[in-house]
Amino acid sequence: GASQIILLPLLVPIFGIEEFEYGIVAGLSVYAVAQVVAAASTIGPQAVNVATLVKLTRVILLAPLILILKFFFKSENSYKSNDRFHTKIFKFLPWFIIGFLCLCLLRSINIIDQNLGQDIRSIAKYLFIISMIAIGLSVDIKKIIEVGPRVAITIISIITFMVCLGVISSKVI
Repeated sequence: GASQIILLPLLVPIFGIEEFEYGIVAGLSVYAVAQVVAAASTIGPQAVNVATLVKLTRVILLAPLILILKFFFKSENSYKSNDRFHTKIFKFLPWFIIGFLCLCLLRSINIIDQNLGQDIRSIAKYLFIISMIAIGLSVDIKKIIEVGPRVAITIISIITFMVCLGVISSKVI
């Protein structure tokens, strides 16, 4: 993830990717939401907006995918479960997606006005910078070296596939 923040912007001159297209590539290929924003912010505001939308759409679509897969691959224990519906929903949808959808709704119906939205955006930028610093400080190079070349090759292969898929998708869209 950290390497993608640094290396992904190099695709712009290599493939002649526009800001909008780069947002698609970053949103499709970078793993964590914060890293998507960091990778896209080096290119520009349109890249950040598109990348965030693509990434959050991917996350939101995980819930229906999991429900469909769960339907096809039910275990015997799933029939005996007495979990409540709302408890199951929170297992599938991360809290930040629920918050994102609620804020979108509140902004769309103008409960959150434009000025308050700008204030929230300013605060969010500072909180984001703090979170990126925390992620950077938590990277342990020794642990990365310990995982060995097989894991590294697998990760690089997956990332390369996702980036290629993102570049192709950005050219099609």
